[in-house]
Amino acid sequence: MNPSFIVIREMKGNLKLKEYIMRIKKTTTGIIMLLLVTCPLFSRETDWPEPRWGHSMVVIDTALYIFGGADSKTGLQKMFNSASYHNDLWHFWEFSFLQYESQYEEDAPSPRCGHAVDIRYQSNSMFLTGGRGAEGPVNDLYVFYPSGGSFGEGSFGEIHCNIPLEYAPRYSHTANVIGNHAYILGGTDEAGNGLSDFWQYGFFTGQWTPLEDFPSPISGHGSVVLDEDHLLVFCGGDPGSNTNYNDIYEYTISTNTWKKVGNTGDPMPGVRDISWAFDEPGKKVYMMGGVTDNGLQSALFQLDVSEVLSTGLIHNVRLSDFIVQYFVYCLQCRLAFLPLTVQKRSAGGESQGYLYLFGGMNEDSVATNQMLRYNIAGNQWAELTETGWQDIRTEIEENHDHPCQFILNQNYPNPFNGETRITYSLSRQGQVQLNIFDTKGRQIETLINDVQNAGEHICFYRADGLPGGIYFIRLQTDKEQWTRKAVLIK
Repeated sequence: MNPSFIVIREMKGNLKLKEYIMRIKKTTTGIIMLLLVTCPLFSRETDWPEPRWGHSMVVIDTALYIFGGADSKTGLQKMFNSASYHNDLWHFWEFSFLQYESQYEEDAPSPRCGHAVDIRYQSNSMFLTGGRGAEGPVNDLYVFYPSGGSFGEGSFGEIHCNIPLEYAPRYSHTANVIGNHAYILGGTDEAGNGLSDFWQYGFFTGQWTPLEDFPSPISGHGSVVLDEDHLLVFCGGDPGSNTNYNDIYEYTISTNTWKKVGNTGDPMPGVRDISWAFDEPGKKVYMMGGVTDNGLQSALFQLDVSEVLSTGLIHNVRLSDFIVQYFVYCLQCRLAFLPLTVQKRSAGGESQGYLYLFGGMNEDSVATNQMLRYNIAGNQWAELTETGWQDIRTEIEENHDHPCQFILNQNYPNPFNGETRITYSLSRQGQVQLNIFDTKGRQIETLINDVQNAGEHICFYRADGLPGGIYFIRLQTDKEQWTRKAVLIK
């Protein structure tokens, strides 16, 4: 079957036909069709992505795109069987009041998590492959053309091709796009074992070509494009043997060969199901989260790969740790890098930009929908709240005798059932109110209304009399205010 994109969407209400645009592009083997649609807008005050893990998050132009993922509320051993899978697509804009936008659910691939994505720069599109859904692993392929891309408004298109029998359905693999080809490596099969096969897919030919296998089964790894002839693969492991790696390998396309170039070194442990982002201007890889031999890890690491091709040397730096009470959702979270200005670099050679961290789950498989931002130059984390970005402290900062800041930390656990813990810091002594509100702005309960000293404070809240749903925790003094969203599950 020739490769093609097929998009079907029902016209609703009084939407006129002229609002739909059909574009046709001929290829060497078939026809690509895109049906372009309009979509509603949602602001951060009216809607927010549901908690999830195993989703994808990429940057196209200046927007973040979050797709799919899953949510489960049982132990890790049963997380796939109990998961509820998503296939919604979200946009996030840093420099716009309308922060989130949801769209294209009817055109989207089936609900899934653990899929692999990369950007095809020639057409400003997102390439998506595989993943795990309610029926197990899949091996389909999709391309998404975002609003403002080469083909106009956004749309998903499925690629129909002859997938060889050797290409098993998989999840927790990687996909990298170089020119007119995609490279798909490893992953986990239906039996829960790691895979070592490596494939090349041709966009214009629709053909699959098996390449040299990776030296060992690998899943939950990271991979980035160094140049038109080289890929870098790092970390991961084999879930079948419960093995975690911190090795780094280089693949050369022209010779179809793998070469080990080192490991991430101290203090980066062997880690699987890691989240990573590639800073192309500065040639840095940022990695966070995942599972190690000793459990989950939440540290942020930076690998300097700018000299890997010439020297084979890898420089690893541990940048930041989260306060343990603040961020525990470090498995199957996602990182993305957004430069302040495209290809802009500081005098010291570092790229100026932000890392964005969204979603993930903790050791109990409880998911989150926190959106966090890391200022690379300033080594500062912030969280997106209903009132905008709010700086949060890291463990490294806390170890110094810095004065306390005014901070309301995210309640934990969240979502919660019954009791949740609320921690906050006051920068000075004064009258403090800690209240609970519903989504209509009605005050439900007052937890604190008293004069308190500067420093750290903790409050435990039981919501036995409230129905399940979304609530807001507000910390307020005479000069400052901070609001957090809490989800009560009944």
